[in-house]
Amino acid sequence: MFTREILLEARWHALRRRVWWSALDNMERGILSIAARDIDDVKSTLLNVKLVRILAKIKEASLGRFARQVRDFGGRRAKEISSIGVKFGSCLSGGWVDEVFARYFAFMSLNMLIGWSI
Repeated sequence: MFTREILLEARWHALRRRVWWSALDNMERGILSIAARDIDDVKSTLLNVKLVRILAKIKEASLGRFARQVRDFGGRRAKEISSIGVKFGSCLSGGWVDEVFARYFAFMSLNMLIGWSI
């Protein structure tokens, strides 16, 4: 499943995004470094599972504040507004739930004054 190139690229990405030290503990850094250095193809199921978890942690830590806000708040808020539009009888409002609408709500929430809400 994982090759040396994939693991080295993941390690490079984590170092480059400055999440190598903050997101991973010593054991996870060691597993990824040794696997990238010494193994051509990972065949162990247990090691594959551990590497998937490590790469997921790197991906999650690499997200910026705005991307997290779009994923967590914007998508949820876009679904709520779309369902309200459907309840009011607008059949087209069911198609409002997309990335652009979620980004709009995330942007509005980040730039909102304290004490105000949408």
